[in-house]
Amino acid sequence: MGSLPFGGGQFRGRGAARVKRVWAAAVVVALVLFTAGISFSAVHPVVVGVDVTGNQEVVSEHILGVVGTKAGDQFNPEQIQQDIDTIYGLGFFSYVDVGVVEQFGGVFVEFRVQENPIVRDIRFSGNTVFTADELMEVVFTRPGAVFNRVFFRHDLQRIGEKYERAGYVFVQVQDVGIQDGVIDVRILEPKIQPAWFP
Repeated sequence: MGSLPFGGGQFRGRGAARVKRVWAAAVVVALVLFTAGISFSAVHPVVVGVDVTGNQEVVSEHILGVVGTKAGDQFNPEQIQQDIDTIYGLGFFSYVDVGVVEQFGGVFVEFRVQENPIVRDIRFSGNTVFTADELMEVVFTRPGAVFNRVFFRHDLQRIGEKYERAGYVFVQVQDVGIQDGVIDVRILEPKIQPAWFP
């Protein structure tokens, strides 16, 4: 069983689009090496198995259930790229990569993921209109769960809608940071100046 030089797609937060282009180039290079150096079914090898590693909280069945690459398929670099995008799009992971190895006359595909941290706490600053407890009423993310950037984006939208319903249409989420499982949300509320009459 030999390892194939196929991988290196790293998708990290806001840098995902930039790294995606790097990954696309890596696919081309790897495919050239693949077809040149492997003697068995070199053009379109068969996928003999698909697995995922690195996940601890998110079950493998959930991850593999969204990928299009299946055992018995012909190996397709474009589909692998799409699978990486789809796994990353689940929102649970800060890193998605893939490894491909020669095995049993075909190739074995192993997706490698790194989960986001477990949420320990959610803290708000800058909020004066609503207390933290009142804001948490519309936040579905809870301590003890794997941080999901897609879910939390929806949480922030609901916070904005809560302010809008109260008549505060210019409120902004100034910054969101997560460190050691603690999510810090900085809210920028508009300051209403008292009217001044000369």
